[in-house]
Amino acid sequence: MNEIRISEGTAAVLGLNQVRAITPPRTAYLMIGEGCPRDCAFCAQARSATGPAGHLSRVVWPSYPTAVVIERLARAAEMGALERVCLQTVAGAASLAAVRYLLPVLTAAIGLPVSASVYLRDLDDLAGLFDLGLDRVGIAIDAASPEVYRRTKHGDQAAALGFLAAAAAAHPGRVSTHLIVGMGETEQESLTFVDWSLAQGITVGLFAFTPVRGTGMATVPPPPLASYRRIQAATELMRRGVAELGHYRFDADGRLAGIDLPRRTVETALADGRGFETSGCAACNRPYYNERPGHVPYNYPAPLSRAELDAAIGPILAVVSAPGRPSGDE
Repeated sequence: MNEIRISEGTAAVLGLNQVRAITPPRTAYLMIGEGCPRDCAFCAQARSATGPAGHLSRVVWPSYPTAVVIERLARAAEMGALERVCLQTVAGAASLAAVRYLLPVLTAAIGLPVSASVYLRDLDDLAGLFDLGLDRVGIAIDAASPEVYRRTKHGDQAAALGFLAAAAAAHPGRVSTHLIVGMGETEQESLTFVDWSLAQGITVGLFAFTPVRGTGMATVPPPPLASYRRIQAATELMRRGVAELGHYRFDADGRLAGIDLPRRTVETALADGRGFETSGCAACNRPYYNERPGHVPYNYPAPLSRAELDAAIGPILAVVSAPGRPSGDE
């Protein structure tokens, strides 16, 4: 494995390019494999995608010699510039073999926890990765509902959820999943998925759908920011044990239209702004993964200012103990 792709922001932290980021990544992102045999409609690495190689979501992933990357990672870790390494992999036996090779190399050389977002359907394969030093695994479901899963991932969501639940039961506290908001699901379906995941002990990383050139969903718009804020806030309330799914009321279109909790309870639980920051593994802030520079982030990569928090919390406070259709989704 002579070369490896890393995110452009990771390359900047490692001193391999001159890109200047207002908020550098705290996790180093490495991409394993290229040209996935699967055909997810939203993914730049899908089998039928026609965009340029070396892209994933909005992020560019340049290639560098593997030995150089590992040496720079070790130096950055020693300086405290990074807290975690994350392997983003495409499906296939070759990618799984590469992860198996890299895990002991990375853990020995760098001394940071390593996560991997990897396509697996065998619990023995997963156990083997943990034996090789994996800290956490991300098993991406992405789609909140069976219909959206079938349309975007061309598979059976029930089977995928069954494996995810089995993995979480076998490795408590070490399994994450991804939920992409804005692919045609309702807010009720998104929060039902979050509720199910949390009940299994699974960490949920929220993503905003990002249209990418050359994919099957290139012309689909991203979700309204206000809708995404409601999902973020409602998810955070459930994570903290402040709310249960039964506290939420939804309108006929499946939008979150009411929360049966005191306003002060909601404000207090969300006051630190963490619910609007990037979610997932510890130290994962993914700068500009869903966003373009100069735009309000869906997922903030750093603590929010007072003004940012006031704006972010507004859409959820608008429905606290207030019936009716939420506003501000333009």
